[in-house]
Amino acid sequence: MEPIGLVEADADRCSIQLRSSPPQKGEDETSYYELMVRRGGDITLSRYSKKSGQLRQIIPANVTREVLTRLADDFIAALE
Repeated sequence: MEPIGLVEADADRCSIQLRSSPPQKGEDETSYYELMVRRGGDITLSRYSKKSGQLRQIIPANVTREVLTRLADDFIAALE
């Protein structure tokens, strides 16, 4: 799994957006994780795929304990 990094932190809305950095790139496709944390403890983790010339789409992702641990570590590092 690729590491994630901070994209945006919005203090007014109390939200943080993180994405794979760098994303996984194929011949005609880019895939990445996106982690959103919002006020009230709302957390979403999505895996997206974007083919050239198309809109991004949510795709299935396998989240093992190892993946979840790495995401948590990257999230904490992005906040420091």
